[in-house]
Parts: sequence; structure tokens; C-alpha cells
Amino acid sequence: MKVVQSAGLDRPKLSALRKLMAICQKKDGRKIRIYWNIIGKERYIPGDYCVISDRNLVAYLGAFIFNDGEAEITAVVNPKYRRHGVFKELLKRAATMVKPFGTNTLVLCCPYNFPPSQACLKKYNATHRHTEYDMRWKNETVLDFSEKPDFHTRLASIDDLEDMVAVDAECFHASLEKVRIHFSNNFRESNREAWLLFHDDEFVGKIHFRYDEDAAFIHNVCIKPEFQGRGYGSYFLKRALNYLTNGGHRCIRLDVEAVNEGALSLYLRLGFVATQIYEFWEMPIENALK
Repeated sequence: MKVVQSAGLDRPKLSALRKLMAICQKKDGRKIRIYWNIIGKERYIPGDYCVISDRNLVAYLGAFIFNDGEAEITAVVNPKYRRHGVFKELLKRAATMVKPFGTNTLVLCCPYNFPPSQACLKKYNATHRHTEYDMRWKNETVLDFSEKPDFHTRLASIDDLEDMVAVDAECFHASLEKVRIHFSNNFRESNREAWLLFHDDEFVGKIHFRYDEDAAFIHNVCIKPEFQGRGYGSYFLKRALNYLTNGGHRCIRLDVEAVNEGALSLYLRLGFVATQIYEFWEMPIENALK
């Protein structure tokens, strides 16, 4: 077997990964979360590891630095190659790679209540962080709702960056600088856009869209704390769904943490259903370097 490390995957490897995913899903009955929108282009860290045997892709591990001090790990291994130390070797390589970036915690994304993952994580003394729902909108029709003349929305521009950064950092308890860098990069990507909501002339919140080949993703939905619980989020999301539907998008997705009961309840009322459930576990990076 040969391990190939890269900063993103080319088309042949992406195709091979999709085939590997199909093999594993047929065997396990579960899906692994893969950040296709990230690994399909050049990345700033060499966080993609492919294991090749007899010219076939038999394992993949991706490492992603989304937050300061931690790296998220997602991995898939062909059932025939499990329990041979493949994941352990890839995890150690990834941990060694991300540690110089100030990483002290590894966050591992796994299918919900999946015994093989849980047994593996137990060996690393990992602890459960949270559960997350991957949701898809099933209505696929324009929602009927009343326009409010004192509300208006508009497309965000780079001039709105600081307002967007401030509300996102406040709602998600994130680093201002990290959010600023992330949103600045988003404005440079042609498949992303953000919209702002105003009540009269007062900024209320924002919402982001990412357009992939097969779906439109809603993410980073924020309503300023002083406006929460007053119907602004519901109104904004209905407008967003109508905007996407009128634009021809029939596959609309988002994800939400299980503990965010208010948002989860709202998404269910609007017609979203959970298609996958993932668990996130964490452990000190030293546990992977032993």
C-alpha cells in the first residue's frame, strides 16, 4: 500500500473516492461526511491522504482547520482493509501535519451510533462533543407568506463585512479575526453569496448560500440576539427558500446541531427533514501521536 498526501484531490481521485464511499455505504448502511466543496480544489494545507493498493483507492482521510486550536478529521476505509492499522497510520500523519498550526484538539466526524467508529474512538479516549443533523428541504415549492413592508433584504457586499463578522462572532461565539478571514475568502468565490435582513434601516441578520453542482446550501444563519424570538428568523428563511426555489434550485440543504432546539424546530416547521445524523468526538492531539 502507498499513502499519497496532497492539498486537494484531482478528478480521478475524487471519482475513486465516490466509488469507495459507495462500497462502504453498501456494507455499513451509513454515510461518511465528506467536504466535497473543499477537497475538490487546491487547499492551503496538505490535508488529504489517500491509500492506494493495486491501483485502487482503499482509504481516505481529510484534515480541516476550521477553528483556532483544532482540526476536524473525516475518514473512510474499505471494509477489507479495516483493523489493519490504516486509520491509525493516517490519523498520526494528519496530527503531525496540523500540529505546527497550533492545533491541540482533534475533532472526529462519524456516522451516528456506529459501533465500529465508537470502538475505534474508545481506544483514543475520545469524548462526545455534539450530534448534528444534515437536513434537506422537501417542500420544493414557493412558500406562502405575507411580505412585511418594514422589512427588506439585499445582497451583501464586501462593504458589509464588518457588520457580518460582528453578528456571526456574537451568535456563534467565534473569533472575530477567524470569521473575518473566512468571510473575506467567501466574497472571492463565485459560488457563494450572502443576504442581509433589515427592519426599516436597522440591520437584523444575515444568511449565506453556497451553490454546488447538485445542491444549494444554507449556512451561517444569524439573527442579532436582541431580535431573536420575534419571528425574524422564520421570515428570513421563508424569503431565502423562495429566492432559491425561484432560482431553479430543487435540492436545498443545511445542517444544525441537535442541541440547537429552536433552530431545529424552525427548520422542521418549514419542511426540512433529517437525511443523515453525524456525531462529533474530540480528543487531545497527543492521543493520535502516540
